[in-house]
This record gives sequence, C-alpha cells and structure tokens, in this order.
Amino acid sequence: MPHHMKANEWCMYREGVTVAGSGSNQRFSTKPSSDQGTLVECGLPAYARISAPIDPNTRVTVKFASPEEPFMDEQTTLEAEAVAPDLPREEAGYYWGYSCRMASSLSAVFTESPYDGGYDLSLGTSERGISVSALTNAGRAAEETKVSPVPNDWRHMVLVFGGVAGLEVAFKADQELLSTGVTDVKDVFDYWVNLVPDQGSRTIRTEEAVWLGLMATRPIVTDRSS
Repeated sequence: MPHHMKANEWCMYREGVTVAGSGSNQRFSTKPSSDQGTLVECGLPAYARISAPIDPNTRVTVKFASPEEPFMDEQTTLEAEAVAPDLPREEAGYYWGYSCRMASSLSAVFTESPYDGGYDLSLGTSERGISVSALTNAGRAAEETKVSPVPNDWRHMVLVFGGVAGLEVAFKADQELLSTGVTDVKDVFDYWVNLVPDQGSRTIRTEEAVWLGLMATRPIVTDRSS
C-alpha cells in the first residue's frame, strides 16, 4: 500500500516515526537539536529531516521536497516537511489508510462527524432493506425500483452496520434519536439496504459484513466518479 512502501520504492509522501537521534548505530550518530529540526525514520536508507521540533517516537506524515527519487545513503538526510495525514489523498489521490473514532451512540455517528456539514449520503444495513444493487446505475436498469437514485455529487458517505441483533437495538437504546420523534430506524438513513439478498443464514458477522458492504457499494463510488 502507498502509505507502507518498501525501502526501495519511492513516493514523495511517507509515514514515519521521529527518533531521538542518539545511539551507537551510524545512522544515529547525529543528535538533532531544536535548530537542526527533527529526524524521521521513514523506512528508507536515509532519514527525513523536518524543521518542526517533535518529540521522539511520534508518528508523522512527511512530504519530501521533490517528487523525484534522490540519492540516499546512511550519511545523508532528506529535506521534508510534516503534513496532515489527509494530504497525500487530497493532493495526489493516494489511499492513505484509515483512522478510527469511538461513537457512544448511533446518533453520535452523525452528530460527531469530522466533516463540515456531516455526511451527505448515509446507508443503513439490514436484511429487511432493499437490494443495494437497486441504487446503482447498472442495477436500476436491471430491476424495477421506486427508490430515488443515489445522487452522484455526494462528498462523504457513511455505511452503518449493526450487531447480531441489527441496528434496531442501537436505535432503541438511543434516547437522543427517540426524542426527535423518529419511530423507525430505517428513517435515520437516506437508504436502508440489504447487502446480501437471500443470504441463507440467520446472521452475518459484522467483520464479514464490512468487506461485503465495501464490495457492494463500490458501484456507488464509481458512479459518482464517472
């Protein structure tokens, strides 16, 4: 993956860990001070050097000065800058891993969204939902549906999975949602979808539903980008 490349692969962005700069190894022979900046171990033959003073053992995303691969050995350092972890994706379109956040309730999934304006496309999953294929261009051509098509100008989609008992349990335990007058969990979402029609088993484990959901909703993403 682009955020964890091999030592002989070059990318002008890299994930790394700041180092103290001391020790017996030749690469640790120079201890960085505040005026020298901070050394970052990025899995390359040479250290990256950033101007910002950052404590040792801190994970950091760096951007190198040039997109072209430079000469590297253990005696040199590569000039770079510390950047936001989202920058490789926003600037160059790289997949750059994922982050996690804890939500204390179903409503907190939405109210604590990290995006300005929240999520503009939400899908709740249930065996009682409609086939997710009905939301895609190809699927709509193949079957009759009264559901409005997914707009292709959305920016942030959220796909929500329930536990073994489904999202209904999370909904009933959420007093904030119940106080709004919503009486059915499917009304919390823009679309209420079934990822595996005719699944044949009583339940699908959440860890299985995640990758099934990512595959099933991929056409929605490609429809948006086309």
